Amino acid sequence: MTCIFTRISISDYQRLFPFFVGQPYELCEYSLPGILAWSSASFYPCAAVVGARLILGAEYPGHPEYRHLLLPLGSVSEPTPRELAVVAAEAGYPGYWFVPQGYLDRYGFEEVAQFFAVVEQSGYHDYVYRVSDLAELKGNRYAKKRNLIKQFKQVHSQERLIFEPITIINTRQCIAFLEEWCEQEGCFQQSDSSLECEMEAAVNMLELVPRTAVRGLALRIDGVISALALASPLTEGMVVLQFQKACKTIKGLYQFFDRECARTLCQGFTWVNKESDMGRQGLAQAKRSYYPERMIRSYELRLHSV
Repeated sequence: MTCIFTRISISDYQRLFPFFVGQPYELCEYSLPGILAWSSASFYPCAAVVGARLILGAEYPGHPEYRHLLLPLGSVSEPTPRELAVVAAEAGYPGYWFVPQGYLDRYGFEEVAQFFAVVEQSGYHDYVYRVSDLAELKGNRYAKKRNLIKQFKQVHSQERLIFEPITIINTRQCIAFLEEWCEQEGCFQQSDSSLECEMEAAVNMLELVPRTAVRGLALRIDGVISALALASPLTEGMVVLQFQKACKTIKGLYQFFDRECARTLCQGFTWVNKESDMGRQGLAQAKRSYYPERMIRSYELRLHSV
């Protein structure tokens, strides 16, 4: 097997998309728009096509120890742990990141452990919710969310609010909102550049909206974009909500906007993946407050011979 990896970008979307049709993995890292959007100076994705399989790699110019593969995709049968080990060794990668729990369940821990050290990626377990729960917010457990929405609507009358799809027409205003959000969050003052990278990825994904399955929703308050979200299909029945930002100084706005995202962006899907908390306690608390139906656990597989 010969793997010739090339760097991939947004312009490769149409060429790569067929490999993602019907892909089974429920971790957000298996979203093609997400893979392409997060490309930056510190990280870039690459890919090799071997027969009917797409092999995806991640390169970190400043941190080669982070190099990894994702599970191969394609119309052929899922690779066994032995086959994964052969692919990683011949491709020159130390192993795989973002391997969902389901893969380990199908082949068994002992089988996988013959070829890899299995390491849990505790900050990268994805939160999955039932769309109807977030769209309706029924029951006592969502009482606080409904109360915050009520407070928001008491201050902001309906005529002040406009929901609109994100299109090429309002992209510039969406970028301006993201820049303002980044300024509020102190992106450029932090030694950790993760928020700045997140903004860059969101801007990249806006570029995908007109020509891909990515859908976007924006909310204007008094004519000014004050919240936006971007989502794309992940698996059959599941959508991934990849970016969701709202002006944090407006009480109840996030809860109001989140409910509309479930009703609009997630329409037609049973499940919504809201990605991981990346080990941030505040983010984890916020995600848990919406009562996920389940978690998709993520693992790293480190090749024994490396």
